[in-house]
Amino acid sequence: MLCIPVLRSVAQTPVTNATELSAIRSGLGGSYVLMNDIDMSAVTNWTPIGMPATHTGLGTGNNFTGTLDGNGHAIYGLKYSYSGGGMTGGLFARITGAVRNVELRDFEITGYNDGSGSSSNASVGALTAVLGTNGIAERIAVIGCTITGGTGGSGGSEVGGITGRTVNTGQTLKDCFVDPTTTISGTSEVGGLIGHFDIANQLPITNCYVAATMKSTGGASVYGVVGGFNGTSATFNAILRSVFVMAQAAPGTDLQPFCSQINSSSTAYFACSDYFPSVAPANAKTLAELQEETTYTDAGWDFDLTWTWDESGAYLFPILNKTQPTVEWNEIRTPEDLRAIGKSAAKLKLKYKLMNDIDFANVTDWLPLGVETLAPAATVGDDFNFSGTLDGQGYKLSNITVANEGKAFTSALFTKLAAGATVTNLTLENVDISGGNITGGLTGTIVSGGTTITIQNVCVTGKIKGKGEVGGITGRYNNANPILIKDCSVNAEITGTDFTLGDLNDNQGVTVVTSALVNVGGIIGSAYSGQSATIENCLVQGKIIAVTTGTNELNPSGLVGFSNNPTAAFSFKNSVVAAEITGGSHPFWGNKNLSSNNVISVVSCYYTELGGNDLFNQIGGYRATLDDMLNKQFYTALGWDFNNVWEINAGEFPVLQLNK
Repeated sequence: MLCIPVLRSVAQTPVTNATELSAIRSGLGGSYVLMNDIDMSAVTNWTPIGMPATHTGLGTGNNFTGTLDGNGHAIYGLKYSYSGGGMTGGLFARITGAVRNVELRDFEITGYNDGSGSSSNASVGALTAVLGTNGIAERIAVIGCTITGGTGGSGGSEVGGITGRTVNTGQTLKDCFVDPTTTISGTSEVGGLIGHFDIANQLPITNCYVAATMKSTGGASVYGVVGGFNGTSATFNAILRSVFVMAQAAPGTDLQPFCSQINSSSTAYFACSDYFPSVAPANAKTLAELQEETTYTDAGWDFDLTWTWDESGAYLFPILNKTQPTVEWNEIRTPEDLRAIGKSAAKLKLKYKLMNDIDFANVTDWLPLGVETLAPAATVGDDFNFSGTLDGQGYKLSNITVANEGKAFTSALFTKLAAGATVTNLTLENVDISGGNITGGLTGTIVSGGTTITIQNVCVTGKIKGKGEVGGITGRYNNANPILIKDCSVNAEITGTDFTLGDLNDNQGVTVVTSALVNVGGIIGSAYSGQSATIENCLVQGKIIAVTTGTNELNPSGLVGFSNNPTAAFSFKNSVVAAEITGGSHPFWGNKNLSSNNVISVVSCYYTELGGNDLFNQIGGYRATLDDMLNKQFYTALGWDFNNVWEINAGEFPVLQLNK
């Protein structure tokens, strides 16, 4: 009953039976995929993958650092009982890699720690004893399991539905559930998802629920989400995001709904008021409400790809989707096809191709993709970033109008582009964008990540107006790592005015840093703490206008309006600015104080002066005449590709071949 489609690598090792599953312990750094459900009932007493013989000293030598994609299948009937000192575990001993898309069903795990080992805690979880540094548990279902910490001294502690404990930093726990037929018990630090939480990290627990029966065998309280933590309440950093608890207490057990302390950044955590009548009304839902899809969709859960309901009626609450056939490309033919991309976080990660031109002339309510994934009660995060692929295949999206004044991160198409996003071979023709703070032609902003974001063969024409940070491609480039903008053309009137303080939190919780600058760029409005950015073989035409009604500093420029990070590596290559610039005199980047900064590399970039404005020749750039810029040989000398990418008619500027 799992999970969303996953594009799999050819390097994955198939796992078809219990023997092959056990063999993972011989290749802890490998990549594995389940090909079918796996019956573990014939295995007499399982040893968790990576567990040393002593059950102590879990370190780098026995971490599972690889990936296991359950592919929507179940591992069922696993039995494991441990009666010595040290950690108990579950399917794994310690995970610092990633386990996704798997159902753990009918497990029977019993830990017993008599205190004789170096650890005095059982550390029991269906998935693992320890979720370690950067460990990922995503789309995990725990169904019909019995998870027991034992009763030996303090050894029955650290018991969780998913993991016995977390340590260090960087973990992900998302889209998981523990069902009503599961029982979790122990002497102390018993939690529905996590037994013991290490306060050294800040772990978001997102879109999960716990419906298990919880039991204390030592008299201590047990908790619906996290059983306990070390340190003081002020340092507890588990953040609950759209987490639901409808767990029930075994007789004689004091069950608290969440954990002993809630991080102040937590949002949208709910308990069943039928089981927890003392819960604050704002966080309470009736049992009937918890069986309604709208309860979860209002909290931002994705019922298109990730979650569904059991048609048999066996489960009262949501379950994870069954595996769907892998779809390499999703086809876009209409405005509604395009709009659907932004309605779930999962869809914002997939691959799309445009199948025809689309005219938006009759679409009056268009908003940038990603805005609709935000629930009013949710904290804005990665859930509205586009990290997928859009191949325009040379087609046009024309006449997009966005009337979104007062809203941050406005554009014709995307709210945010994130790590790995790729947009190619696309024309945005005759856009009319009116946005608030941080506005761009293609995307409002480009945000952090470790994989290159690529924008190539993209053309933007029309009008773009915003506040503070405005760009022909993106209003802001923020902590991204790195970006490549190549073979792009912008021919637009791009206008930036003063930031408006009233706009700062209007975009459903988005907080925007204020600025006394007006930064307008033909490609990028502002760049903040970027690691590297390459703008190559790009052409900027039209008008670039920076306006203030007060004394704000104006930074208009043909390529990048402003950068506040002198360590950022900007590379401008073989690009041409033929735009009328108003409010400043810098053709490539707007900062007056960065005109000699050697981390900005300008190689073979040219500008011409239009509108009677004298421009300052920045280091590495060159002035050219208008006649030069209307000559094919001028661009051929810059290395532009007129066989596959560009074309030019005599006496005109080049255009991308996708605009034929």
